[in-house]
Amino acid sequence: MNEFIDVEGASGARHRFRLMRDLSALPATAGAFVFVRREAGCTKVVACGSANSLIEVGKLWLRAAEQHQADALYVYLSVARRMRTEVHQDIAEKHLPALVTVELDP
Repeated sequence: MNEFIDVEGASGARHRFRLMRDLSALPATAGAFVFVRREAGCTKVVACGSANSLIEVGKLWLRAAEQHQADALYVYLSVARRMRTEVHQDIAEKHLPALVTVELDP
């Protein structure tokens, strides 16, 4: 699994996300996230969202892994709510993931 992935949004912009190998290492910082599944050599976005604290994303991981076969979690750090919301919406519009979560709050 790559340490970083660039996820293209509906706007054509590419957003760089970092792999989180350990849920206990999720930062308390705000940001956006994607859960992905590798399929035939491609990376498919199966879930995306944003959160005031990315620690909260760990709660969704089990559901995404079980129900949508997600095999990796990537994060995009952004304390600016507007920026993370735009990134999230751009990706959700392009990839139409099965699970979409908007602004998780602790």
